[in-house]
Amino acid sequence: MKPNMKFYIALLILLWGANNTVCEAQNVFNIKSYGAVESESIDNAKAIQKAIDVCASKGGGNVLVPDGKFLSGTIFLKSNVTLFLSPLAVLKGSTKMLDYNASNALERRGFICAVKQHNIGITGTGSVNGQGEADTFYSADMKNGLPGRPNCIVFNDCTNVTLKDFTLRNSAHWSIDIKNCDSIKAESIKVFSKVVANNDGIDLTDCHTATILNSEFICGDDAICFKSDSKRGVKDIVVKNCSASSQSNAIKFGTKSVGGFTNVYISDCKLYNTRLSGLALEVVDGGTLNNIRISNITMNKVNGAIFMKLGKRSGNGNGSLYNVELNHISADSIGYWKPDKRARYFKNAADERIGVILSGMPMNPITDINLTNIKLRFAGGGLPADATVVMPEVPAVYPEYSNWGVTPAYGINLRHAKNVNINGLELSSVKSDARPAFLTDDVEAIRIKKLDAKVTAAKSVVKMSNTKNVIISQSVVQPGVAAYLALSGNIKQVNLSDNDFKGLNKVYTLNDNASEIEIAGLKSKSVLQSKESKPLAVYLLMGQSNMAGRGVITGTLAQEHNDSVLVLNKDGEWVVAHHPLHYDKPSMAGAGPGLMFGMEMKKAHPGVTIGLVPCAVGGTSIEKWVPGAYDEVTKTHPYDDAVARIEAAMKQGTIKGVIWHQGEANSSPQKVETYLAQLSELIGRIRKLVKNPDLPFVAGKLGLFNNKFYDFNIEIVKLPQVVSNTAVVSSDGLDHKGDGLHFNGHSADELGRRYAEKMLELEGETVKK
Repeated sequence: MKPNMKFYIALLILLWGANNTVCEAQNVFNIKSYGAVESESIDNAKAIQKAIDVCASKGGGNVLVPDGKFLSGTIFLKSNVTLFLSPLAVLKGSTKMLDYNASNALERRGFICAVKQHNIGITGTGSVNGQGEADTFYSADMKNGLPGRPNCIVFNDCTNVTLKDFTLRNSAHWSIDIKNCDSIKAESIKVFSKVVANNDGIDLTDCHTATILNSEFICGDDAICFKSDSKRGVKDIVVKNCSASSQSNAIKFGTKSVGGFTNVYISDCKLYNTRLSGLALEVVDGGTLNNIRISNITMNKVNGAIFMKLGKRSGNGNGSLYNVELNHISADSIGYWKPDKRARYFKNAADERIGVILSGMPMNPITDINLTNIKLRFAGGGLPADATVVMPEVPAVYPEYSNWGVTPAYGINLRHAKNVNINGLELSSVKSDARPAFLTDDVEAIRIKKLDAKVTAAKSVVKMSNTKNVIISQSVVQPGVAAYLALSGNIKQVNLSDNDFKGLNKVYTLNDNASEIEIAGLKSKSVLQSKESKPLAVYLLMGQSNMAGRGVITGTLAQEHNDSVLVLNKDGEWVVAHHPLHYDKPSMAGAGPGLMFGMEMKKAHPGVTIGLVPCAVGGTSIEKWVPGAYDEVTKTHPYDDAVARIEAAMKQGTIKGVIWHQGEANSSPQKVETYLAQLSELIGRIRKLVKNPDLPFVAGKLGLFNNKFYDFNIEIVKLPQVVSNTAVVSSDGLDHKGDGLHFNGHSADELGRRYAEKMLELEGETVKK
C-alpha cells in the first residue's frame, strides 16, 4: 500500500471514529460536523464556510471533505487553512449562477476562492467538479461562451499556495485562476475540462515563484497559461514533467502581456492532441519576455508546434521578446490534429499547411533566440503557389499561429529577428511539398549549424529575403535539389563554409529583385588549399570544459571569425573557425576562449594563417591526460586523441604553442598538492612530441566566482617558477554563465584575448633566446 493512501485511511478512521472535539484537537475539521450533507441538490456553502472559519480561528489546519458527493456555491479559504479532499470525495460546484459570489473582491465569480490570504491549499486525491457541462453554462458560441460563468479555483493576492494530488473536472470557465500570488506549488494535479468555451487549465497572472510539477491537463482552452495584466509581470516559474492537450494552446505566454515574463523554465513535458500551438510565446501589450528556457519537450499532433510573436495591439508601447532557448524539442504529425465533431463543444482546425512562425515586427525584432537539437515533422502538402505567399504584417490582431494562413515555408518561417543561433535542426514533411523548409525575412545575424532539411518538390531548401550576417555550416542536403538557397532582396555577408553540397545543381539562385548579394565560403569544403601560400602556425587548445567552451553563443559571438583562422574539424579538415570549436560533448558545446585567441594571434601575425587544434575534453581531471588513460563519460582517450590530432596538424603546419585551461576537476586540497608536478610532466611530453623543448605553454586561472577554486588558483600561478617558457593568465573580472562553473560567452572571449597576450610575450622571449 502506498504511504499516502495509508495516511488518507488513517485520517478517515480518526475522523469517522472520533467526535468533533477530538477532531478539532487534531486541527482537522470535518465539513459534516458543521452541517454539510451528501447531496447533489443542497447547497453546502454555508456549512463548508463555517468549517473553514472555525479552522482559521483556531490557528488553521485541514478542512476535510470526506468521501461522498457534496454540492456547494462559492467558499472562501482563509490563512493557514487547507481544504483536504478524501479519496472518494467529490466537491461539486452548483449549476445555479446566483450561488456564486460576484463581490468586488473577485474580478470573476469563483467556486473555491481566496483573497489576500497566506498558507492556503487544496490537497488530497479526491476531486472538484465544476459541472460546467450543465445547460446553465452552455452557449452555442464556441469562442466566447456565456458571460459571467464562474472559475473553479480563484486565488488573488495570496502567498504560499499549495495545490496537490486532486483532480479537477469540467469547470464552467477557467479551471484554476491564480493572480498576483507568490510562492505557488502545483504538484500531481489533474485537470480535465473541455466542456465549454474558455476551459483553461491553470492560469498564472502576474505571479512570482511558482512550480507546476508532475501534472496532467486535458483542456478545451489554453492548458498551462501565463498572463500579465500589470507591470508586476510573471517571474521565476518552473514547469516540469507535465502533459498537456488542448483545443487551444498547450503552454502559452500571453495573450495579456503588459509586464511580461522573466525567468521561466519548462522541461520534460509531453504535449499532444492540440489544435493551436504546443509552445506559444506572445508579447503584444508592451511587456518583456526574457530568459525563457524550454527543454526536453515532445509533441504529437500539435498543429502549431512552436509560435513566437512580438506584436502591438495596445497603447502600452513596444514590447520585447529576447533571450529564449529551446533545446531538445521534437514534434511529430504537426498539422494532423482534427476535432471530434461528435462532442457538444469543439473548435475547428486551421489549415494543416501552416508551418512554425517566429516573428517580431519591422524595426522591433525578436532577438537572441537559440534553438538546439530541434526535430520537426510536418504534414506538408504545400502547392507551388503557396511558396510565393507574402506574409502580411499583422501586429495588432489577436495572436495565433494561424494569423497568416498558409506559410511560404513548410517548416520554419523566421521574420524580423536578430541574433539567432540554430544548432541541430531537422525538418521534414509527410506529404510532398513544393515549399522550402526554412524561410528568413528581415533577419540579421543568424547562425545555422547542422541543418538537415528535407524537401521534395521545392526549388530550394532555404529561402532568404533581406537577410544579412549569415553563417550556415555543417549542413547537408539530399542530392537532386535544384538549389540550396533562394535569395531575394538585400543579402549581405553570407558564409557557407564547411557544408556538404555534393549533388546540388546550384548552391543558390537569385530572384529578380535580389541586390547586393555577398556570398563567401564556397571555394572548397576544406579551405587550407586556398591558403597554401602562407605558413600555417598551429596552436593547441587543451584542458577541460572551460577550454572546450560552454558559453551561450549569442548572435554577436556567432558572427566571430577570420578567414585566416582555421580549425581542424572532427573529420581532420582545416575549415574557417567559428564557435563552437570543440566537439567533446556536442550537446553542451558553446563559446570558449580558443577562437578569440586565434583571432588575436592573427592580428599580431598578419602574414600567416592560424590553425587551431581542439583537444579539450569536458569534465576530465589531469589524471586523464596521460598516455592510455580512458574517460568513461565521453568514451575517449583524451591524451591519446590529442596526440593523434597534433600529429595530423604537424603534417600541414608547425606547432607554435599550447593554451591550457583545466583544474576544476583537480581543485580539492589533496589534488592541488600534486597538480604542478603532473602538469610539468604533461608539458614535457608535449614538447617532446613536437620536438620543441621551449614550446610556449600558457595556463589559465579558474573562475574567481567560485571559492572552491581558491587553493588551485594560488598553486597554478607558480607554474612559471617550475617550468620555463610558461605563463598563467588571470581570470579577474570574468563572470560565469549562471552555473557558477563555466565562463559565459563574452568572458570566454576576454579570456582568449588574455591567452593571446601571454602567448605573444612568450614568443618574444623565445625569439630573444
